[in-house]
Amino acid sequence: MICLTKTALLFTIRILILTFFIAASVYAQNYRIYFGDLHSHTTFSDGEGTPSEAFRQARDYGADFMAVTDHSFRSDRLLFDSTRTIADRYTTEDFVAISGFEMTKSWGHMNVLNSQWYEWRDMDRDSFYTRLIRDTMCIAQWNHPTEKYDEFNNFRNYSPQLDKVVNLLEIINMRRYKTFEPSYIRALDQGWHVGPTANSDSHHKEWIKAYSTRTAILATELTREKLLEALKKRRVYSTENNNLHIYYSINDSIMGSILHKPSLCLVKIDIFDPDTSDLLDRITSVQIIANGGIVVASISCNDHKVQWINLFDWKKRGYSYYYVKVKNSRGQYAYTAPIWVEGYEKWKKPSTPEINKNMAVYDISGRLICKEVQDLRRFSHKLTGGVYIIQRSGSRKISDRKFISLLK
Repeated sequence: MICLTKTALLFTIRILILTFFIAASVYAQNYRIYFGDLHSHTTFSDGEGTPSEAFRQARDYGADFMAVTDHSFRSDRLLFDSTRTIADRYTTEDFVAISGFEMTKSWGHMNVLNSQWYEWRDMDRDSFYTRLIRDTMCIAQWNHPTEKYDEFNNFRNYSPQLDKVVNLLEIINMRRYKTFEPSYIRALDQGWHVGPTANSDSHHKEWIKAYSTRTAILATELTREKLLEALKKRRVYSTENNNLHIYYSINDSIMGSILHKPSLCLVKIDIFDPDTSDLLDRITSVQIIANGGIVVASISCNDHKVQWINLFDWKKRGYSYYYVKVKNSRGQYAYTAPIWVEGYEKWKKPSTPEINKNMAVYDISGRLICKEVQDLRRFSHKLTGGVYIIQRSGSRKISDRKFISLLK
């Protein structure tokens, strides 16, 4: 007869549960990973080469899919329809060509895929969002989002209807050589359900051959229908390594899934880089990241193949999403779509900040520059270098003043 203490008994139960989940944990949907690019340009707007050349190059350099998304302000409906026809011609059982367009305005740039409509008019952000909502089948992507010009209103326009069509956020953009993880976290914290992509944004005849970055899509087969379905359900990850394989699931629900009040959560992460002869392609760290960019769990490693299985009680943690971040020996990163765990949230979405509302700006001599500034960060771009006085409009209190120094 074996007697167990309460602690030992609980530990044994957890091990049995873990063993059961491991035995049962198979990717029932049998997803495969396909690599490609969702953001590129041609002579149909302000790029080089034709859509035919772009699709042909992507196919010849081993990509599984490619999207041509020419700028709306430099293209027209006729060229948009022509790109769709060319995409149909280049789609085969081994390669999927996708057409779309990039809405390009001062408030931000957005790719739109799987639409029968094309928009080029001078629309403000909210009007364009309204247009997106009318087409529940389209897939929208925030492109290269930044804080500098308050693009996309810092993702504060959340609505359930818009959330259904804005499915992607470009976390890596190679034309700018930038990674936008802070923007990704900020969008997720505001409640958006988006998956991360990595794209070339190429305007030259090096659409895919010049870059190792890829958007990876988990789909059941290589057809346009299945790839678009996967994008709609956010089964994506971004990677700076063009063939890094990542499977990430909670309770056998793959990345991009939304779970409601799970009791215990089994996290399973499988990572594999097939270039086993390349020492710089070894995986060195894996992190699970939650609301606010908080690292809730991590491991260090040094191998081309990593399997990490962990059992958590997410109810006690209280976060609403968890994504995986991977790093290799070369310093390349990959970011997965989150898995959302809803029903237990203790995390509070950040309130909409009032950025310097009703502030007056004076120069150092006391001359009024602007009586009322709504957004000091944006307004500061109009100022030359120097020292300025910021004061709440209508206030005469010295204590309400602050000095800022701008270097230009």
